Amino acid sequence: FLFVQLFRAMSSRFSKRANLPAYTYAMSLDNDVKIMNETLKLASEKKLKAVIDNRGPFEFTTDGVQKAFKVKDSRHVHGKVVISIPQSK
Repeated sequence: FLFVQLFRAMSSRFSKRANLPAYTYAMSLDNDVKIMNETLKLASEKKLKAVIDNRGPFEFTTDGVQKAFKVKDSRHVHGKVVISIPQSK
């Protein structure tokens, strides 16, 4: 009777791990006015540079968005994946 629970516990710990990302991280600024002002100052002086994946930008079409998600899901992204949205006239 314990075999089912033991099997579920073992399978959830080992076999389900393949679906999880290899690594995760989070970056954020502290909620401090000085840090935010300094960051905005550096951005306005163009001293900050956004890292964008060199395979994009992708078009805002079904095919383009699907390609962008495939790149993102591959876990081999070097920067942000960008989708270009045409400006309305």
